[in-house]
Amino acid sequence: MMGLRRIAAYLVDYIVILLWLGLIFSAAMLGLIGINDPDVWTGADRWIAQAQAFLMVTLPVYLYFTISESRGRKATPGKRLLGLTVDGTPLQIMQRNLVKFLPWEVAHTAIWHGMPLPAASEPTPLGLTLMCLSMAAAGLYIISLFIGSGRTPYDRISGTQVVRAT
Repeated sequence: MMGLRRIAAYLVDYIVILLWLGLIFSAAMLGLIGINDPDVWTGADRWIAQAQAFLMVTLPVYLYFTISESRGRKATPGKRLLGLTVDGTPLQIMQRNLVKFLPWEVAHTAIWHGMPLPAASEPTPLGLTLMCLSMAAAGLYIISLFIGSGRTPYDRISGTQVVRAT
């Protein structure tokens, strides 16, 4: 079934993401990058911290997917391993991944700006709303793999389609 194949491909790609996160975490623990500053938990510094996280995590992940799916075999390593490819132009694939990872960044916004940090009290209504929206979108993405044509909302919006590689 194509939906299970796509989930398995994403899990393979998630291993790459986890390796990247491990590298970032290691660099922070060694003091090579300054993301473990205690001031980051207060006020305007949260915006700076979110921007740093975006530049070190979200943007590289977005580029990993977009570049992999736009060139050559038009597939990430996970998709290649599972025999899948993305059918679409580079611009469509950029749009696809922008929509695909938007809930991820909404969740980051919820964590940075709507959750008490450190987590000692109740989350704010904004935090709960953003987190629920991001989880609902992620759930919709997964459910859409198993109904109808199996195209996700981000594939429909961008006009792309994940197909079996030839």
